[in-house]
Amino acid sequence: MSTGKEGQKKDHSFRDFSGINTQSSRTTIEDNEFAWIENVIPIGHGNLVAVPNVSAVLATWSPSIAYLQQSENLNNVDYDYVLTTDGAGYQVNLTNYSVTKFAPGATFSASGATITQWENIQIVIVDPVKGYFSWNGTTLTNWNGIVQTLTITAIGTGYTSSPTITLSAPVSGTTATATSGIQLGLATLSAAGTGYAVNDVLTISGGTQTVRATLTVSAVNASTGAITGFNITTTGNYTASPANPASVNGGYGSGATFTLNFGIGPLVITNAGTGYGNTPPTVTVSGGGGSNGAITATLSVVPSTGSAIAAYSNRIWVASGRTIIFSAPGSFSDFSSIDAGGSFIISDEALHSSVQSLISANNFLYIFGVSSVNVLSGVSVVSGSTIFTNTNVAADIGSTSPDSLIAYNRAVWFATPYGIQALYGATTQKTSDKLDGIFQALNGTQNISSGVCLINELRVLCFLVQYIDPVAGLRSLLVCYYDKKWFLASQGNNLTYITTAYIGGVPTLFGTDGKNLYQLFSNKTASITQTIKTKLWDMGAALREKQILKFGFEHIDPSIPIAVTGTIDTEVIQNSASFSFASSNAIAWTNASNVTVTWTNASSQVITWIGSGYSFNATDIETNGFFLGMTMTGMSAGEIYQGFHMQYELRAAWPGH
Repeated sequence: MSTGKEGQKKDHSFRDFSGINTQSSRTTIEDNEFAWIENVIPIGHGNLVAVPNVSAVLATWSPSIAYLQQSENLNNVDYDYVLTTDGAGYQVNLTNYSVTKFAPGATFSASGATITQWENIQIVIVDPVKGYFSWNGTTLTNWNGIVQTLTITAIGTGYTSSPTITLSAPVSGTTATATSGIQLGLATLSAAGTGYAVNDVLTISGGTQTVRATLTVSAVNASTGAITGFNITTTGNYTASPANPASVNGGYGSGATFTLNFGIGPLVITNAGTGYGNTPPTVTVSGGGGSNGAITATLSVVPSTGSAIAAYSNRIWVASGRTIIFSAPGSFSDFSSIDAGGSFIISDEALHSSVQSLISANNFLYIFGVSSVNVLSGVSVVSGSTIFTNTNVAADIGSTSPDSLIAYNRAVWFATPYGIQALYGATTQKTSDKLDGIFQALNGTQNISSGVCLINELRVLCFLVQYIDPVAGLRSLLVCYYDKKWFLASQGNNLTYITTAYIGGVPTLFGTDGKNLYQLFSNKTASITQTIKTKLWDMGAALREKQILKFGFEHIDPSIPIAVTGTIDTEVIQNSASFSFASSNAIAWTNASNVTVTWTNASSQVITWIGSGYSFNATDIETNGFFLGMTMTGMSAGEIYQGFHMQYELRAAWPGH
């Protein structure tokens, strides 16, 4: 117990700033913790800095409403990709904020589709109903039930012009189309010529073509140079064959001619079609003057449904229920087992229901269920099959917020209904104990999203939650983490989603209210409201009543007006005492008689002079209680708070007893 005498004036200074603590009451948190801090970041001792405000609207896709927002890089340009509840898809260029509608309404489902990036040449989307898509910046392709390859099983004989290739129609969808040229299938020597040498390359003359056929001499008559052997080295690509016998150019000799026989090919798929399901179309070859050409069609082998997607170990991985489907190495569109693609089912009871999300980080693929986490690693191909190690690392914790998963500081962080967790290797750790009071007041149906950004040049982790404020009601709130400290930020009460784009390698946070795009923490000149609520201190004398006499705070002001209001708080709400510092960095001019001088401009408007730099503001104030603290609201941009100070007197111990 303090031995201070009753009535003795004492000073209390608060400069050692830690983070927020809502786990305990204001009277029992640590002396350097805050009961609430919003829109200020506790960087260190004497350094509590206002965060920047949100930008104006950068882009809009209204009236569509976003349910997914994700930033990816395509062809070395950073974009924000948005999927909306009307089934449309939008691409926002993060350089000039131009908007491209790359998918019309009803292309995707109204919810549940997910996105990843393949290298930086394709954006890959899996939809729980509509299937598997890719977008290369020009063309959106639905890979389900389309013709992926046409294979010539017999080139046929006697073709003199391009045949017609006809593919049968699907049960529903669009019919695939293809074209074919003709290519050299067989050649016989009509005239051997003279003067040729082994390895002479002979180019077929005549015909209509984009690529000419070539022959290579393999044997000649030693005395005359007449051709006695040759090989076809290039089959060519013709729409009309040369007349037989055909002459040739090239080599050392002359006079050789050949009788040529052309078959179908090469083939070009001009429309892959849609809606073939699992039944490939029948391919018919007609016309062209030949016969016996035969072609078979192969449909794409891609996931028909999926709830999560990730690119990892040179493959695409898709989760559908308890099944994980993976592509062939080096391909985003080939999932065939012939090429080492495949799938497996997680049968372990640790996976309670179905896979919720996938994330590639730290050289692992993390597979999240609602109450479990598996880690997949060591991917390789052995004897034509893909092998890997799949290990359960958590059987009692997972995430129902797939958009909260994020890599930060060598760990994978994720949200649960009861707090934020970090997965370090095979160990999960709750990191948000001091946010328990906030998580108890969240909208439980919201999908929490996350992002990383620079705030005042510090790399900060953010989670967007919907908080049921006891005063303001439901509002969007960012819970932010830096240097083992949590703080809060608000960048608009209607934010529904956040995501990070690495623009020029700098993590930049973007958010949406469902219809518009904003950059968060980007406006350093617009004022932002800061709320600072300290602990209720016992001043080292919990059993002594105190009477506060003065309150003051140190701060570094920008050259714009700042207004501060607040209360000195006690354990009894009714004992709060109000204070205010209107334009606390305003400069007052006085004359020699100590009379305030008022400045006006040419329009007779009063001019306010604003100071910048260090300021100390203080006021007399009176209230009493066993515990003393402060709630302060400031409105400014770039404000730095360096310390808060109280002068008080100790009163009698155990009053009333």
